[in-house]
Amino acid sequence: MPEHEIWFRAGAYADAGFAWWKTGNFEKAVASLIEAWRLADTLALGKEDLRAFHTRKVVGHVIAWLHQVVGGDGGDLTEPNAGICSTAELPEKIRELPETEPEAVWLFLMRLERELNAGTRASELAGKQVEATTSPIIRSMASVELIAQSLRSGHVSNLPKQLIESALAMQAAAGEVRDRDLPAIMKLAPGGFARSDGLIGTSAFLAGMISAVSHGRSVLETIQAWRASLDGVSHPPEWEEWITELETALDSSLGEAAARARDHTGSWIQGMLSALNILLSKRSSSEDLFLAHSRWLGAMNASPWLRQTAGMFCQIVQSEWLRVTDTPALLRQPSLNIPAIQIACRDGMPSLEKAVHILEVAMPAVSTRLSDEMKAIIRSLTKNEKSADV
Repeated sequence: MPEHEIWFRAGAYADAGFAWWKTGNFEKAVASLIEAWRLADTLALGKEDLRAFHTRKVVGHVIAWLHQVVGGDGGDLTEPNAGICSTAELPEKIRELPETEPEAVWLFLMRLERELNAGTRASELAGKQVEATTSPIIRSMASVELIAQSLRSGHVSNLPKQLIESALAMQAAAGEVRDRDLPAIMKLAPGGFARSDGLIGTSAFLAGMISAVSHGRSVLETIQAWRASLDGVSHPPEWEEWITELETALDSSLGEAAARARDHTGSWIQGMLSALNILLSKRSSSEDLFLAHSRWLGAMNASPWLRQTAGMFCQIVQSEWLRVTDTPALLRQPSLNIPAIQIACRDGMPSLEKAVHILEVAMPAVSTRLSDEMKAIIRSLTKNEKSADV
């Protein structure tokens, strides 16, 4: 294909992607932007061919802006004008801008695919290209995306090794920036366990177990795989100690788990492990299930991984609440509450918003009462979810 046709087609696909996004067709938007960047990535690097450089910059900008919007983290990228990628204008001033890193754009597209459930084409086209990058910053971002993709697919057997390698990649990226005001994660010894870190600490394993179980893997199988994963990477004893702590908590009796889940003076992680024990037991009472359900929702903002696996968590709790409704004696005012709970569980796709709704519907059916603070935290989850929708 002649180069002039490549830049024209790349721009047209990018403009189409932006238009699809504006109409709410996210799947077509992502597909169009992937094709736009696939074409733009074949153009010669450098600024000698200003049209090629311009195409990469404007197409990359549209993708980066959309990534910023979907990520919900804010940023300083301005919304592109409709039709900007296929305009005939070619401003000379664009030469002052730095080259767009192709691997970074591909990584943004992979994240968009995952966040919007729009397939895996970007990963298939450029996974190896991103993996081979020598940029410490992109390698750091890619290591986090790898964990996210593993949680989405349920392929979490190698999670401990991924977390250790991600921490090392982030430390290497921080070294490039030379920022003295570094978070604690950056000061870890190589292979160290950042227990309380929301990204690479214990909460990643909570999300990992939810992902594994929702994809049909057993707790025992998953724990054995995590131990095997540690064999392949250098690490201090804290990692094995944590895996043993996790295994012990999930192997404890339902009564012990319920007692620890109710104890708000204990450690956060012990409370969460106890909640996980209850959620996965398939024998819990309505009171214990409500306790575990509310405790998990209350901790949802502690880690991006807990939020990412919220739909899988919802699958588990809806199944458990349907099980509980099979025994009317477990619930208060069963003639009223059982139909309401069943409708809430069966209505709509699993999501964080649905998990919150099920808990609210189940509230009159149990004697356990939530504090006003806990209610506010849980209700805020759906507000955050709606504000993140585009």
